[in-house]
Amino acid sequence: METRGVAISLVLASPGNCAIVPGTVMTVFSLALSRLVPLLFVASAVLVAGRFLFERYRGSRKWLARALFAAVLGVGVLGGTPYVLRSSLLVSAEARFEMQDWRGADRAFSLYARLGGSLGPKRCTDWASALMNLRAWPQAEAVLLSGVERKGGSARIAPNSLYLLGVCRYFDGRFDAAERTLEAVGSGPYFLRPYLLGRLAERRGDVARARDAYRQALAANPQMFPAVYQAARLALAGADSAAASALLDRYEAGAAGVDPAKTAHLRAAVASHSQLPDIEFEFLQMD
Repeated sequence: METRGVAISLVLASPGNCAIVPGTVMTVFSLALSRLVPLLFVASAVLVAGRFLFERYRGSRKWLARALFAAVLGVGVLGGTPYVLRSSLLVSAEARFEMQDWRGADRAFSLYARLGGSLGPKRCTDWASALMNLRAWPQAEAVLLSGVERKGGSARIAPNSLYLLGVCRYFDGRFDAAERTLEAVGSGPYFLRPYLLGRLAERRGDVARARDAYRQALAANPQMFPAVYQAARLALAGADSAAASALLDRYEAGAAGVDPAKTAHLRAAVASHSQLPDIEFEFLQMD
């Protein structure tokens, strides 16, 4: 099977889309503010405590008052430094993630976690998405699994994280595990899911199910070129040039600004009733 990686890498973590569109500066600003507010409360409490002790002892023992004030400030600084460092790393990680600096985001998230920072499901999916764009599939899977909530003897994983696990396992070549995982996600806005299930069905020789899965992927996102390609390829393999041509017509009508060169080879294959090679797209380009 021929393998081709599409030139544009994408984030694969959005619950409503296959590709996350980087957010605005406001996203990072809100995170920074949410980390700053608790720090300001703690700093205020430290200053109030230091001032209270200073005022209590400065009349009789000024040296003790100054020493206590300095000690309280010192404890506050020592206690707050790890929080400040972790907060800086988390804000940096999210900022780099928004800028699609995957390596920078990975480094910042990794150091944040090593320093004891709490990730939570959202941060885990962001970190995993950065790793997925670096094609670090096992590492991304490990990050996603680290965000699984465990209560008693049961584990709970968010549908979006489960979906990303399936994507990781597919591109890591663990096809049986990928299929079980993607099937467990259930229906939803994850339109890469039916595409990958179609690819897995083809591997088992279930062409009818693969065709249906590609149609589902196109129904969710008519601009998914890999699904158009695979569906047209199967149509041509079944000697149904009319179906392949109809697929291309719908794609070109629904995708604004489609480069004719992108579908030219498909049109040529339809016109000549020739077969298309089976191509494995490593990343799905949604333009």
